[in-house]
Amino acid sequence: MNKKYKFLSIILAFVIFFLGFGVGKYSDVDKIDVKDNSSDKSERYKKLDYLEKFIRNNYYEGDSNINFDEGLYRGLFEAIGDKYSRYYTKEEFENFSSQLRGEFTGIGVNIEPRENGMIRISSAIEGTPAFEAGLQAGDMIFKVDDKLVEDDESHNATVSRITGEKGTKVKIYVYRTNKDTLQREELSFDIIRDTITVPPVKSRMESDAIGYLKIVEFDEGVAGEFKKHLKDLMDQGMKYLILDLRDNPGGDLGECVEIADEILPTGTVVSLEGPTIDREDYTSDEVNKLEIPYVVLINENSASASEILSGAIKDFDTAKIFGTKSFGKGIVQSVINYFDGSGFTLTTSYYLTPNGNKITKENPVVPDVNMEEVEEKGYETTYKSNGLIEKDGLLDFAKDYLLGKIDI
Repeated sequence: MNKKYKFLSIILAFVIFFLGFGVGKYSDVDKIDVKDNSSDKSERYKKLDYLEKFIRNNYYEGDSNINFDEGLYRGLFEAIGDKYSRYYTKEEFENFSSQLRGEFTGIGVNIEPRENGMIRISSAIEGTPAFEAGLQAGDMIFKVDDKLVEDDESHNATVSRITGEKGTKVKIYVYRTNKDTLQREELSFDIIRDTITVPPVKSRMESDAIGYLKIVEFDEGVAGEFKKHLKDLMDQGMKYLILDLRDNPGGDLGECVEIADEILPTGTVVSLEGPTIDREDYTSDEVNKLEIPYVVLINENSASASEILSGAIKDFDTAKIFGTKSFGKGIVQSVINYFDGSGFTLTTSYYLTPNGNKITKENPVVPDVNMEEVEEKGYETTYKSNGLIEKDGLLDFAKDYLLGKIDI
């Protein structure tokens, strides 16, 4: 097995953020190759010096509240126009780091920055204040307390206003599309912040023969948890497995590849390509391979590392995939920790599935059986008044398929 991923210092398109902070591993800045393409920096510095002095001397409210350095750093990344490449202050980067430990203070939602000035909730983490308050996947946050999201100077600024000290209150305003009328509704939620601990893996026996295993996200340590849960299910007599990747926003590539190595036979799991990478393959071997029949569940919020795993399984053709098309985001961010404690993320490459498919919005992972086909066979999903699933038609379909009760 290719063990390079153990030391990989990149994360997979953290399309969905824990309140804006992604999940991944670090690179030290002195390990990064930086090419100097500037032929003459003197004019650039002269202009910067002139602009700063002019602002200090002429801005009508004075310069006491202006952090020019932070503004310059942020501006470099804003100039890229890539919402996944951004600069973090020391405090923001410390919060970022806490995500690797799977524990942070906030309300408990996975979010995705959008270009329209709002923030989309991809999921509310079960058991958290946001979940209990009734926030749902698809809600669009447009205001936090008394300030519109579009008026914040950056995505990180909005995140900072949502997060806060344990026990304090925040008011979240969202737009939600009514499932019956398809009209947009404006809702508000008063939420008390708390310490959020995210269990990366959940499992249970659905019957005497069928095991269910959900990977919530690919946090640090999730591969070890996956192995423990898989063994526990096997010890309980599991003969079939349902692997649920719905609403999984992605995370650490190394963890994803390690899990793939537990499931797949020998072969390439994923390949990376980019300006500094001609092609780098990450592989699995046959030391461990799932020998029982299994299926995979995905939806429109299955992103990044979830798409790597489901895409590899699809290309290996070792299991059927049920659900909806995946999110469609196959880019990779490097996470850099600078000397002074600050840091940044930068999109540096993209990934390819074993068959060479590049995952994009136009080319996501496509299930073998989609939700329309599932519903046509009589497997309906129903929801409670708070938007949570009451009857999981896709899960019921997967169980009956594994037991040979239906053909596809």
